[in-house]
Amino acid sequence: MSVVRELHSRATPTAIVNALDNELGHTKRVHGEEHQTSEGTVAIVVYEQYFTRVKNRIALTIIADNLQGETRVRIIASGANMIFNIDWGAAGSYASEAEGIINRLRGRGREGNQ
Repeated sequence: MSVVRELHSRATPTAIVNALDNELGHTKRVHGEEHQTSEGTVAIVVYEQYFTRVKNRIALTIIADNLQGETRVRIIASGANMIFNIDWGAAGSYASEAEGIINRLRGRGREGNQ
């Protein structure tokens, strides 16, 4: 199962990643990179967390960029029980936790789910 959400914020990609690093609970950061361009910043981070309800790890990928002004954030949570391919809502919970952290940052903007 996978969950994809998109939202917009006035916070910078760097501030978003810092908030996630500091506030996501029981999470391991697997990968992170940030690229500065003449148009703005692109930050990509991947986290994973073990969920007992699915007896497996769920991956959370965050892509944040401010290449067109306001920061656009994509939240992708993916993973499931390997036998039944069911996540019992774990991916949605993980995505919602990240979304809540981003929304609490000052500079909250438009939101939209895909």
